[in-house]
Amino acid sequence: MKMNYENSKGKKFIGHLSFGENDALPYILLIPKELGEEKELVVESLNFEGTNIIDKIAPHVIEQLKGVIEIIDDAPILIPFTPDVRGGIPYYQQLSRECFEEANNGEYKIEYPRIDLQIIATINNAKNKIKQETGRNVADKIFLNGYSSSGVFAQRFALIHPEIVGRVLIGGASGSIPLPITDFDYPLGIKDFRELFGTDFNEAEYRKIQFAYFVGELEANTPAWERDIEGKPIERNQEGQILNHNQIIPPMHDMSYYPRSIDVQRGKNQRQILGEDLSQRHKNSIKWYENNGYNITSKIYRGAEHRGIFSRSNPCFETLLRDIMLFYRKGESFAKDITGVEEISMKPQRQREQKLVKDKID
Repeated sequence: MKMNYENSKGKKFIGHLSFGENDALPYILLIPKELGEEKELVVESLNFEGTNIIDKIAPHVIEQLKGVIEIIDDAPILIPFTPDVRGGIPYYQQLSRECFEEANNGEYKIEYPRIDLQIIATINNAKNKIKQETGRNVADKIFLNGYSSSGVFAQRFALIHPEIVGRVLIGGASGSIPLPITDFDYPLGIKDFRELFGTDFNEAEYRKIQFAYFVGELEANTPAWERDIEGKPIERNQEGQILNHNQIIPPMHDMSYYPRSIDVQRGKNQRQILGEDLSQRHKNSIKWYENNGYNITSKIYRGAEHRGIFSRSNPCFETLLRDIMLFYRKGESFAKDITGVEEISMKPQRQREQKLVKDKID
């Protein structure tokens, strides 16, 4: 199925909806009508849960693509339809460790035991489609792009398959940045890498990747809805008010506290070593990469929230677009200017904790 797209600058794309073939997942592929030779294939995983019906997912994918094609308009863009198991596990859209284990608690049989290999099959299928449609080849290595859940996917896929990844642009996924060290199990490290993937971690290829991380200063503003800091369900009344005043609620987008993404014990282990709060872990993880000679740029954007970072109401919107464009076009580092701050603000989290204490006393 073919579709036509055009961004605000008049750049035109031909869209292909594939329903999956030769072990590939269903996907949407956008090919610019003016495609140069050896362009990187931009891959961004599906950032939507709620249905497995392809024709209902497609409109959400198109919305996701709109922002991408405003920034990246000269390269083919692929969004694989990673499976949705909402409310259960494994969390395919974040490549949680359960995605690679044979079974969970003897009850849930994994449907896609090697979802990463299906993603690779999907990438190869898309490359063949591009060659058939345009007669042009794309670069051997892909450009991974992702924000929020798709950012978590990107950082974990790069860890598993660095041999096919050239560059990674990751936003809004700072609380659980993986480190290629044996202090942690996957998805936070590589301690059990061979056990899960049947091969050794490819450090040489991982070191070749160019990384870029960005996040809003107000990333911690939104509280989690489902789980407290211990991974227990949050007790609420019908109006959504918290009933158990002993429960401390973490930021929604801190995956270290989200059991579907990282189990409770591994999340605790990470926090003990890298820092209890989102800001500490972000800073310490980025510093580890810098100190160990990786090619990485990062920035925390002043006054930006998680969900509004790509909105024109974001005070740093224009600078963010410029930074991303310069990284994508020229591989440049993000600008160190007044639009950046040193730390993610944990003030909203502290206020929530103080309110819970006050409510308990009252």
